[in-house]
Amino acid sequence: MVKDRLVHKFGGDIVSTPKYLEKSAEIIRDNSEYANVAVVSALRGVTGYLDESCDYFSKNGSEQEIDSYIKELRQMHYNKINNLEERTIIKENLEKELEALKIHFGSIYDFEGIDSKMKDKVLVCGEGLSSKIVQGYFLENGLEPKTLTGREIGIITNEIHGDADLNWEFTEGNIADYLEPLFGDGITPIVTGFDGKTPEGEITTLGRGGSDTTACAIGRDLNANEINLYKTTRGVTTADPKIVGEKVRTIPFLNYYEAMEAGKIIHRKGVKHARKEEIPIIVRYISDPEIKTVINGNKNAEKGVKLITCEPHCYIIEIYDPEIAEKKGQLGYLSDLIANNGINLKIARDGFNSLTFVPDSNTTKESIEAVKKTLKTEYDDVLVISDVSLLRAIGNLGYAWRKSAQFNEIIDESTNKDETCLGSYPYKHTWGLDGIVPDSEAENIVRELHKKLIE
Repeated sequence: MVKDRLVHKFGGDIVSTPKYLEKSAEIIRDNSEYANVAVVSALRGVTGYLDESCDYFSKNGSEQEIDSYIKELRQMHYNKINNLEERTIIKENLEKELEALKIHFGSIYDFEGIDSKMKDKVLVCGEGLSSKIVQGYFLENGLEPKTLTGREIGIITNEIHGDADLNWEFTEGNIADYLEPLFGDGITPIVTGFDGKTPEGEITTLGRGGSDTTACAIGRDLNANEINLYKTTRGVTTADPKIVGEKVRTIPFLNYYEAMEAGKIIHRKGVKHARKEEIPIIVRYISDPEIKTVINGNKNAEKGVKLITCEPHCYIIEIYDPEIAEKKGQLGYLSDLIANNGINLKIARDGFNSLTFVPDSNTTKESIEAVKKTLKTEYDDVLVISDVSLLRAIGNLGYAWRKSAQFNEIIDESTNKDETCLGSYPYKHTWGLDGIVPDSEAENIVRELHKKLIE
């Protein structure tokens, strides 16, 4: 008898915490009437750690420092499995991943440089290591797990290393063809999130939110009943509890568009795949999975603001030139220039004599400086503002003139006039209102927005 399919994604906070790892195994065991797939992220902070180490070993370091780094990473992962009976087997599997990583670092050090292809080979090791830890907890709970990479199950991408997009034409059917026989044998696949490969077989990574994208792609190809994303928060809440406190509440439903606008819940790349087959994405609280937020189609048509988000440590790039209005294609040209410097844009706005861009918080100072240097050779005035936060009011808003005016008024009242950088305005299908404020004022403004627009 063919079982229904469930996809479960366990993020970095979960695979970093033994009690949550135990809970993850229990969830799979308790859903044994389904064919289950687990998708895992790297341990919390490991991807950033690997990224920084790539840059360090390309310019500095020694073989002894590489050994020391691998030792530290080994201990970090060993600490998660000390309570397992199967730890000897899991340690052997971890050593294979660590040896591959050591070889990569040696190559970076020997050639005194790194490119995006090599960096992707290093970054995918984080999920490779965490998958072995999850495997140990699954074995401990009587499951029959098999660890696999995204590229092994046939996730094919374009050739943009570091932020690749799935090539669905080449991917479709691969995942189901690989996983279906495993289900028949009673095996639970544990798939590394975040990685894929080009048609030529080169390793790629899917960028920010990549593990969520992996889970949604698997769900789409299997035509899964649900794609479950487990968090250490109580589903999707009306704001960050660390900022607003006990006044936040769990949102029962969001539609796909609201989820894409919110960004940090699940990356738009992932939502796109679930939306194609109208598969519900369920954001569940790992400690009590019945506390949840269901993300699905436009059935959730309730009007109004549902949540306030805050992304700190962003930049603004402002360009002023009286000839911009007379030059065709400037917005497209500048978007490409920014993207080619490894910057992801959150907002792009044009005025008669100006263009404004807001990159996301992953943007490096080096990337900003490189873009600024190029822009200054082409335009009259280029201004870069740092240490700003992107605030968003998310909901099914439509022509929300009143909400937009209220949103802008709160930002204006709470910020020094010289520091109010951007407000927002609605259009026909508005799912979010944007505001840019100084980092120093952001949390106070989030609390005020939550109070006035949601509570």
